[in-house]
Amino acid sequence: EGCGPEERQQALSLFFAWVAVAASSPHAMRMCDIGLTLADASELEGVLQACGAQLEEWEMTRCPANDATVRVIFKTLATQPLACLNLSYNTLGPSGASQLVSVTPAWTQSLERLILEMNGLGDKGCTEVAKVLAAGTLPQLKTLELGWNELSPVSAPVLAKLLMPRRADGLTVAGACSLPRLQKLGLGGNSLGSQGAQTLLLAALTFPSRPLDLDLSMNHVGAQPLAALVEWAESHDRSSTDLRISVSLEWNLISDTKAVQRLARTFAAYSRIGSGSTDGAQAVFLRLANNELNDLEPAEVLMHSRGLVSC
Repeated sequence: EGCGPEERQQALSLFFAWVAVAASSPHAMRMCDIGLTLADASELEGVLQACGAQLEEWEMTRCPANDATVRVIFKTLATQPLACLNLSYNTLGPSGASQLVSVTPAWTQSLERLILEMNGLGDKGCTEVAKVLAAGTLPQLKTLELGWNELSPVSAPVLAKLLMPRRADGLTVAGACSLPRLQKLGLGGNSLGSQGAQTLLLAALTFPSRPLDLDLSMNHVGAQPLAALVEWAESHDRSSTDLRISVSLEWNLISDTKAVQRLARTFAAYSRIGSGSTDGAQAVFLRLANNELNDLEPAEVLMHSRGLVSC
């Protein structure tokens, strides 16, 4: 701020070069609150290439840029072996999502975390991102953050495909056992609604034994998915099902206390408390804090569910 065009370019060039050659671990570029121009992006491309940069992490938040600038930035990022890409708060929109998807094959062997919160992707942008992931383009991905992106129930089916079990050949097969992909899917602050949440919950439960944190907080969800969860629980073998999924339905519109009580009693059978298991603590399965459940005593719900439901 306060620099002329030449001074600005020189300052950014020195910063890019310093990051490119720094001996830090992980090798990371972090920028925030800088409006980037096409000239800035071209300078970045040239400096990283000249310095032979090999960046593992890229964090660029609140750095608005037009489509042409974003295109050059993503082209540059595609030359780096990124394990983490954080592009939060950049209003990329569907156009930016499309450009990002076009370079994702560059990170097939490396990318583990993709953070796209607050980008106005909408259902169109989300669908583009989810489809390329469902195709197996980023098999190493463990964390996907899509919170506050104006997603509706339309996005739920394509996102659900990311939670289904996969065979080694990449085909989705309900009930098949394969290496889990996502360990965290963040969808808070959208408008997925009750039906969208139910679709995602049931998809996650096709592989209940994999560690997965599914965030569906602040999505205008009512009590409908709770009945579906009870039906799922009652139709599965509780003695042989290892439940390791953890779901947040916090800050929603759930007000049916009887539905919550029934859910707590039903899922108690899936608790490993007192089972003698030594393979790690079991996480709370369903978190319901800050819903419209003022008549419920949280300690009683936790007790009746044997630690699997909290409110």
